[in-house]
Amino acid sequence: MNILFSNYILLLFISSTFVFGEHDYIWPTNASNTVTAVFGESRTRRYHAGIDVRTFGNIGHEIYAINDGYISSIKVNTKGYGKTLYLKLNDGNVAVYAHLDNFTDEINNIIYNIQQKTNSYNLIQHFKKNEFPVKKGNIIGYTGDTGTISGAHLHFEIRDENNAPLNPFKFYKIKDNLKPIAKNIIFIPLDNNSYINGHNSMQKIPLISTNNHEYTFNDTININGEFGVALEVYDKIDGQPFQYGIYEINFLIDNVVKFNTKFNNYDFIENHLVLLERNYNSKIISTGNFYNLFSESDKNSSFINTTNLKYSIKDNEYDSIKIDVYDY
Repeated sequence: MNILFSNYILLLFISSTFVFGEHDYIWPTNASNTVTAVFGESRTRRYHAGIDVRTFGNIGHEIYAINDGYISSIKVNTKGYGKTLYLKLNDGNVAVYAHLDNFTDEINNIIYNIQQKTNSYNLIQHFKKNEFPVKKGNIIGYTGDTGTISGAHLHFEIRDENNAPLNPFKFYKIKDNLKPIAKNIIFIPLDNNSYINGHNSMQKIPLISTNNHEYTFNDTININGEFGVALEVYDKIDGQPFQYGIYEINFLIDNVVKFNTKFNNYDFIENHLVLLERNYNSKIISTGNFYNLFSESDKNSSFINTTNLKYSIKDNEYDSIKIDVYDY
């Protein structure tokens, strides 16, 4: 079986200022409006479950109740999220504030007494609904650099009533007129009888920008056998110096969607699936962050909406591929 991809690949990038949801949440801190990481980015054997808000290396910035509710739990640990506050909101969602330096004085005293009684720094303390009610805008703690962390910042999550992380950008308005940026595409043979341009190994092809939201490559790809595709792409946000993960990717062959991934929500038990959804083998030939647009396993995560695990086209014609990439 011989597959010839035509020499045109289009990547359509769409971005805009957005506001979603009816929750009217306020921003969780006065540290800054700068986001250093977004929902769904890859971490070591897991996904990033929220957003990181920049504190410029400082500690002690105020954190706020984003809406009415009550403090339901406090966790203190030398690793992981460090000092963490869980705010149960009246709408059923839970706001999570991690890597904190301190809580309110009243909660600090409770935590200190428990630590003295148990002779342990690490603890989990749950509270009843009527113990620590809060109103939107109340100060409930202060940013820090506790836990497993590479620098001071606020890690912030919104979870649903089942403790599943939701994309916080569903609830906040952020100015974003910058489109994602694509760098390279990799074609991947999936067995010993698969060849990409005559090679039984991954073939990286640089993408060429034709304008500020379309890319192509100047070649025809000859594929024999089953194959996969991975794309190196990242996003930018207005006025912010960092590179971010992508919200949604569609992979089409001859205008038929074969693969879709969309980062809206997921379950923590799916963290290990990041090893399937991101292409770590690409590090052999590139240092970029590649998203797999296929799967060799039927263990797809909540992010992935497809029944196509791998690709093979049973004809000898030219086939066109198109990839649409979106930020939130």
